[in-house]
Amino acid sequence: MSSQLNVKPKTIGQLFKTKTMYFYVPEFQRNYEWRTSTSPTAKDKQVDELFEDIYSAYENNDDNYFLGTLITFYQEEVNDDRFGKYYVIDGQQRLTTLAILIRSYIKKLEKLKEEEGKNAVLKYSTLITTARGLIQKEIEVDGEDVPKKIVESSNNFNSEFLEEFFEELIIPDEKKHKNSKNLISAAVSLEKKFDDEERFKDGDACRKFYKYLLDHVYFSHVETDDFSEGFIVFERQNDRGKDLTFSDRIKHFLLTEIAKDRKVFDKKAGKINDSWEKLQMKVVKDASISFDDFLRYFFLSEYGVLKSKSGIVPWLKNKNKKDGGYYVTRMASHTDEFMKLLSDKVDEFVNIRNNIGPDGKTNYSLFYMKKYFSVKQNLPILMSAYPLGKDKFKRAALLVESLVFHMKWADARANYLERNLLASDNLCKYLIEENFEEFENKIRKLTEEIAVTAKNNIIDADFLEIKSLKGAPLMAKYIPHRVEYQLRLESRDGLLQDKVEDDDDQAKIVYDIEHIIERNNQNTWNRISSDPEILDEIKSLRNRIGNLCKLEWLINENIVEGWTPKEKFQGREMMLCKECQKYKLCSVCKNDDICKKCGRSKTLSKEKLKFLYPLPTDDEEVVCNPFPEHKLVKKNINGYKDSDVYHTSVMSTGEFKTDEDLDNREVEVLKKYEFKKITLTRSKIFNKNEIIERENSYFKVLSQAFLTEFDPHNEGFTIDRSIINWKDSEKNQSKK
Repeated sequence: MSSQLNVKPKTIGQLFKTKTMYFYVPEFQRNYEWRTSTSPTAKDKQVDELFEDIYSAYENNDDNYFLGTLITFYQEEVNDDRFGKYYVIDGQQRLTTLAILIRSYIKKLEKLKEEEGKNAVLKYSTLITTARGLIQKEIEVDGEDVPKKIVESSNNFNSEFLEEFFEELIIPDEKKHKNSKNLISAAVSLEKKFDDEERFKDGDACRKFYKYLLDHVYFSHVETDDFSEGFIVFERQNDRGKDLTFSDRIKHFLLTEIAKDRKVFDKKAGKINDSWEKLQMKVVKDASISFDDFLRYFFLSEYGVLKSKSGIVPWLKNKNKKDGGYYVTRMASHTDEFMKLLSDKVDEFVNIRNNIGPDGKTNYSLFYMKKYFSVKQNLPILMSAYPLGKDKFKRAALLVESLVFHMKWADARANYLERNLLASDNLCKYLIEENFEEFENKIRKLTEEIAVTAKNNIIDADFLEIKSLKGAPLMAKYIPHRVEYQLRLESRDGLLQDKVEDDDDQAKIVYDIEHIIERNNQNTWNRISSDPEILDEIKSLRNRIGNLCKLEWLINENIVEGWTPKEKFQGREMMLCKECQKYKLCSVCKNDDICKKCGRSKTLSKEKLKFLYPLPTDDEEVVCNPFPEHKLVKKNINGYKDSDVYHTSVMSTGEFKTDEDLDNREVEVLKKYEFKKITLTRSKIFNKNEIIERENSYFKVLSQAFLTEFDPHNEGFTIDRSIINWKDSEKNQSKK
């Protein structure tokens, strides 16, 4: 074979029937990425599309079906490997899929052979043996036949799967091959195609389609036996390959560079590929984000550049010493150092995504941003700040949390932050240069630009109504949770756990967000007042931040739907079923609307009142106990008084509830943020002024937490921007 390119059209039959030819997917190739889907709107279903296109060409009696270009370079035996290999430069996704398709055809023949038995017209054994010979070869080497598969892979996971798949009649267990899910999906999908009784009603229909596949479906096969030439072709394909992912392009650039020295390539390519695969799996599994996204954030956080898929390789090749990626990253000339850096950054990123700061402890800014704000553009900023140490990282995280909070309430799109990250003086650049003062000035400026809109929206009834159509949105629920954390931090009290493990080892929510004025309960509103003006006021206040509080789930269960704010603050006397230990309808009569003893309808319907049996008032008829075998006793439900949540219990008690001696720190914090006992100015009504008072306390706490004034009601907050660590006296234990 000459070193010049050899280009010929070759059918699948010509390629697969060549006795000495088998294809090897090398280290520099990406993994098998083709997907399957039964959804007509799915974008990624390349396996299904290839099959359907070929079948359509077969059905229409098209002379040929062109698969595109297959580029290989041939390599003679290397080291202890006695075999020459056809390395696949371009076309491995199609080639692998076709091999799986032929394997699925063989399985269909095996099934038909078993079903038809002695009545079979076709010689299934011959057809099966012939087809197997295409995907399982016996290559003679030194007078010895050695088994080889038509497609083999440098990826150990895929290699093990393909080895087992081509040998066995069943698809290998997914649990055993967790890292070969796309290959498994392709095999399952293609087997189902051959199970289509309309298309493949008998062996002859299968055979005819298979013959068309071998004789009329073809590649334009580009061959070379020169290693460098092969990589030149590969690089050109890489540059214009629209289907390559962001991470593919970077890995390909790295391997193409070391391929310029054959000895270096043989030494490092396999190691780089293995490390790349492990880092990719770690990011996807432990950070719950795509490797493409991580790499974009990595280049931005480490080098201050945000590049598109088409722009990353030209930048990496650019040898401008000032800002060209070739010298900035040094990844081509210092491969080992680059891979070590990438590995370290993956570890840091996994910590960030799991809310762990540089000190190895939970960072609650990371926790709250991840839980309540669906934004990722903040991640590269946090990555840039991570190497600066615990204090600077903590301050940076607070400032980023404040910016994201403002973005959400200003209804700003994610590209608001992304536009800054595209600029030459972006936030990451300042952190990379360790110019923290300029970073803080810049991020505060970005926050101030949207602060007015955020402040207006958070107290605007129409905006809140739109955002609260399905209940309090996450960005609103965030506030009571975040406020409680800050109050306990400053009081040096233990933190509340939002979840605990129950007896079944399942995480149960302990705290939820409660609406003080019921959101959508007209009956409750009518119990508060029949005045139309007051009812309009109630509707305008129901979605306000001041109407929200954090509350234990069990207390919320006992505070029945229908209670007024006054009843929630002051408590209410109810009846408890001693048998069930519940205030809900007990199991004996939960499906009955008629009293079993007297035959009369119950005084209050189940829909209106969850409780088992209300205490009758003077103007209510006393009805008999509909389940006399269950003993009923009076019990007072204290409502918010029983809550351990500072800002919730204070509405009833006037103080922060704590079981520990905190040296009056909680009293100082209570006065500092002006949390007060709610004394309703109008009976049963939690009005606008009372809600604004509560919101002012919330917003003042948030301002101190963010180190940034957030004052929608223009009260004039004073905060200390120097304090980021309350830890000198913060307790580590959690309070359940």
